[in-house]
Amino acid sequence: MLCNNIILIIRVISFIIIIEYMQNGVIKMIMLYLKYKKESIIQLISIYVVFFLVIWLYNLPYYNAFIFAMELYGVIYVTYMIYDYCRFVRKYKTLEENLKIKDMQSLNLPQKENVIEGMYGRIIKELLEQKKRQFDAALISGKNLKDYYACWAHQIKTPIAAVKLMLQSMREDEENTNNRSEKLSKINQEMFKIEFYTDAVMNYLRLEDISSDYEFKECRLDTVIKKSVKRFAPQFIGRHISLHLEEINDTICTDAKWLGFIIEQLISNAIKYNNDGGSVRVYTIHKNSALEENVNGDGNFGKLLRNDNTIQLIIEDTGIGISPEDIPRIMERGFTGYNGRLDKKSSGIGLYLCKKAADRLGFVISFDSEYKAGARAVISMTQLYTKHE
Repeated sequence: MLCNNIILIIRVISFIIIIEYMQNGVIKMIMLYLKYKKESIIQLISIYVVFFLVIWLYNLPYYNAFIFAMELYGVIYVTYMIYDYCRFVRKYKTLEENLKIKDMQSLNLPQKENVIEGMYGRIIKELLEQKKRQFDAALISGKNLKDYYACWAHQIKTPIAAVKLMLQSMREDEENTNNRSEKLSKINQEMFKIEFYTDAVMNYLRLEDISSDYEFKECRLDTVIKKSVKRFAPQFIGRHISLHLEEINDTICTDAKWLGFIIEQLISNAIKYNNDGGSVRVYTIHKNSALEENVNGDGNFGKLLRNDNTIQLIIEDTGIGISPEDIPRIMERGFTGYNGRLDKKSSGIGLYLCKKAADRLGFVISFDSEYKAGARAVISMTQLYTKHE
């Protein structure tokens, strides 16, 4: 009797709650909660069915006592469900409010109540931090790109203005053939600068894109060097800089396009910071090292011979050199150093792009210099050969 009264009271309270909050979507919320607790409810019903079947089939004694215990358990369970439903509503509304927040860093997630929710919380936190890192990186990349474009626009204006002036001068001095030939040569040099700066922008964008195409295959090193040096023929001739290209017979496995880009940047600097009438020397040296390893660990079988063949391509000039304190930072983005401050058009991007391309090719670039006594740029290209014995 007591149990029936309690059940009746719970029904009345539940009915009042439903009537009072029906306008606020409580029915929908209750249905969501019941769906959320579906497994628990099915388990409870299954226990009741099995319990009553066993009592009925075996005609167990103390039937009324068992029934009362089950009804009492049901009251306790329903009471807990009401309490749990209130927690569910609070958590649901908190999550619903978070959906309206545009700033993901301001999310106010509800307290985790079990291990699974804790894991979900950690995953969400990690995703938010990853998103923030990507956003910050995109901002920095955008700023760097904007700065580089500003510098590039300044760089490319200079040769364009020079070409305009020379063309105007040629029109005013059409009769002087010697001056005309000299000015045409200078125009070609300035046009080369425009082409070189344009290529630099394209390569900058390609290197910033991590999905840049790299095609690794065997290529002759001298072919790549000669192709790169040939582009600078007008600069060598115009400034009377001699080129000493020693015999190179090496074949390496790399991306010839990006290796050529690195060589062109280093040749460009060797000319830019050289003295009129100076020289540029290009040559290679080899450093070999062999390492023997025992794969099986018994000292007799499965030996692996590793032969590290490091080819060092050296580009050496007789220019103004590099200040010793600038060498450690010379390949940082935007760093121009003392020489860059002398050359107002320096962007501090060329060597940074060289390092980035070299890293992706597995090469190492280093510099050696004495101030006002020339500089050496060294590209270390390690080729690893392995064979089993």
